[in-house]
Amino acid sequence: MPSGWSMLGSLVRLSISDFTSLEKYDDVVAFFKDKDTVELGVETDLKQGLESIKGKASWIERDRDDVVEWLKDHGYLK
Repeated sequence: MPSGWSMLGSLVRLSISDFTSLEKYDDVVAFFKDKDTVELGVETDLKQGLESIKGKASWIERDRDDVVEWLKDHGYLK
C-alpha cells in the first residue's frame, strides 16, 4: 500500500482492537519495531491501539475474579 494511505491507520487500529493481553501488546510492538510508522501514516492510530490494549489488559487483570463471581452468582457459569 502506498505510504500515507489514509485508511491504513484505521486498518491497523481495527486489526488490533480485539487484543486484550500484554502478550499481544508485545507482539504488536515487535511487529512494528522496524517499520516507519510516521511514514506509513499510522503512528497515532498505533499509539491509540496500544494504549487500548494496555487498558483492556489492566481491566481484565483487576476485575477478572469479580466478573467470574458475578457470572456464577447469576447462573451464567457453573
